[in-house]
Amino acid sequence: MWKRVVCSIGVAFVLVLPGSLAQGAHCGGMTDMYVLAQCEGSHTSGAAAPGMIQSTIGSVPQYGGSPTCQTGGCSGAPQESYFNTTGDVSALNNDGATAAATDPRMGELQSTRTAVQGWNLTTSAPVLTSATVAASVTAPPVTESCTDVRTCNAWSEGPPSTETCTVPGSAMSICQITVVTTARTLNYTLTVPSPLPTVGWSTPHSVFVSLRSLGGNNYEALIGRGHGSVWGWYSLYTFTAPDPGLASDEIVVQSGISVNITVQGDGGPGCGTWTGNVPLGAVWEVLGCSAAGDQGGWARLNSGTGFYHIRKDVISDGCGGLRATWSLISSTCNDTVPRSVTTDTGTVLVLPPPATFPLNACWDRTESYGYQGLGPNTCAPLLQRNCSQTSSVCTSPLPGGCDTYTNTMSCPGGSVCTAETVVRQCTTCGAPDSLVPFCVDASTPPNTNLANAATWLAMLDSIKNDWDPATLRIFTGARMSCDYDTLGSVIVNCCNTDPSTLIGSCTDEEIQLAKDRQFKKSHYIGDHCVTTGPFGICLRKEEVYCSYTSQLARMIHDQGQPQLGMTWGTADAPICDGFSVAQFTAINWSLIDFSEWYSNVSASIDPVGITNSMTTRICAATGSC
Repeated sequence: MWKRVVCSIGVAFVLVLPGSLAQGAHCGGMTDMYVLAQCEGSHTSGAAAPGMIQSTIGSVPQYGGSPTCQTGGCSGAPQESYFNTTGDVSALNNDGATAAATDPRMGELQSTRTAVQGWNLTTSAPVLTSATVAASVTAPPVTESCTDVRTCNAWSEGPPSTETCTVPGSAMSICQITVVTTARTLNYTLTVPSPLPTVGWSTPHSVFVSLRSLGGNNYEALIGRGHGSVWGWYSLYTFTAPDPGLASDEIVVQSGISVNITVQGDGGPGCGTWTGNVPLGAVWEVLGCSAAGDQGGWARLNSGTGFYHIRKDVISDGCGGLRATWSLISSTCNDTVPRSVTTDTGTVLVLPPPATFPLNACWDRTESYGYQGLGPNTCAPLLQRNCSQTSSVCTSPLPGGCDTYTNTMSCPGGSVCTAETVVRQCTTCGAPDSLVPFCVDASTPPNTNLANAATWLAMLDSIKNDWDPATLRIFTGARMSCDYDTLGSVIVNCCNTDPSTLIGSCTDEEIQLAKDRQFKKSHYIGDHCVTTGPFGICLRKEEVYCSYTSQLARMIHDQGQPQLGMTWGTADAPICDGFSVAQFTAINWSLIDFSEWYSNVSASIDPVGITNSMTTRICAATGSC
């Protein structure tokens, strides 16, 4: 069997559900939906609809009697009076009600009827309207929480902060190297053993004497034989001269040694006796024996003397402290002429200048050295934040310059709120398991458009004054620079931000840059060396900036360029171009922080005026829109 369920909740719809197996046995074989519906209707109402039974029994049911009996009175049954359609049918109704009440399917049929026909207004409870139901519901309790939100409506420039940073310096220093030279003479006498050294000789004619060096302080006295020339030598005596005992700054510039020798012949012609002092290096023929055949004799070393002329150079090296870590720039010798120096014994020596380092064959040498500081430049990030230098102190002084400067910087304090509007913001919340288990924002958002509107007004004025129709560029900057001495030898720093201190000492461009930096219209690019000394020592540096016509233009470049992937270039080649129309319109303005400029707020504006002004100017420049 199939059931029809009718729901009345704003929209009526029909849902067909499968019935019980018992009911399906009566109408289950029917395939025509209309006939099936009639069958189900007869079951639920208890009456057969016309056309569903044979016409011969369409008027009254047969309870008994003969098959041909079709009218009342012929059945012979005690219920004949039931068939009288004009009579009293109350008995039939009463008996039918009794039968229905005892029928086991009656409850099922009634339930089916109710499901098919919906509410039974005679037996069902009254239907309640939504308004009636809503009126009976008690509102759940809610909680409210509030906070006071302070919104700024006036700004002023905050007090600047003071920060310190360091920059590397440089130095150039000139130094002297001089010397004081003295001399002394050391005389000595050889200690000759006893008996005195003696040697025999034999010669066909001539006898020779000589003193030669064996290296170092070692010497040998010799007796020679031959005829006109030396044919061979006899060693008379080998000895070592005493050490002069030199100090570290002394050298022997001259020395001498001689030995006293006696040569005794056989007394023949030319072969007598000779005694004399033989100096180092001498080869003398002292006897010439003229007799025929070899003749003999002896020789004896009697004594020996020597001397040392010793030079002492006391060098004053004024460059020693610079040489290890500084770069040599130049070295000039001022005097190379030999000088006369008298020893302590009165001997006058003519001496050349010292040949050793650092004088290098010079009596008086002048050298210059340069130094480049290698420490980090921690001031560059502060300059990019538009900080300005207020003082500079050399904290690591060097001869002729400075290794490290410590600079004091004054940095902008940003915009500070001077007046606020207090707005109370409240939230009403129901309990988690109540009919309203959520929160409702019952506050009014604060109005924060004043600062932005005034900013757009200023930007409109800037666009009017800074639109270049020739290049179709907005907010074009200009390269500006200032320079300063890295040696710290000048009083005026032309990169100071106080223009009054630069007048008369710096260029007009440097004075104008100082003004622009005061009004926060310049962006620091970097620095580079503009004056280089020997060996790459930087003597003067230049700071390079992009300077704009307004603080607002500089702020938009600071934050807009990173969005667009633009670059500032380098100190050697800065890029100060303005924005093209396409670039300017591509900026995400919601990411631009204008708080730095809020201290200049003085009015508000409808931003539509900015769009109209830009459109008008672009159309006028391009000739089309």
